[in-house]
Amino acid sequence: MKTPPISDEYARGRRDGLHFALSILEVEEAKWEALLGKSPSWRTNAIRVIRHKAYQVARKRVQTALHRLLPK
Repeated sequence: MKTPPISDEYARGRRDGLHFALSILEVEEAKWEALLGKSPSWRTNAIRVIRHKAYQVARKRVQTALHRLLPK
C-alpha cells in the first residue's frame, strides 16, 4: 500500500524544524567545547567531553535526517 505524498508546505515545515534543531545543537556544542579541560576536576572534565561528544553525534544525526528530506 502506497502512502499519500506529503504536501510541499508540510515538507518545508519539517525541514525548517530540522534547521532550527541543528542551529540549537551547534550553539550547545560550541558552549561545551569552550568548557573542555577548563575545570581542575578530572571528573567534571570527563563529563564535559562526553556531553560534547553527545552533541556532536546528535548534530550529525539531525544533518543526516535533513539531507534525506531535501528535495532531489
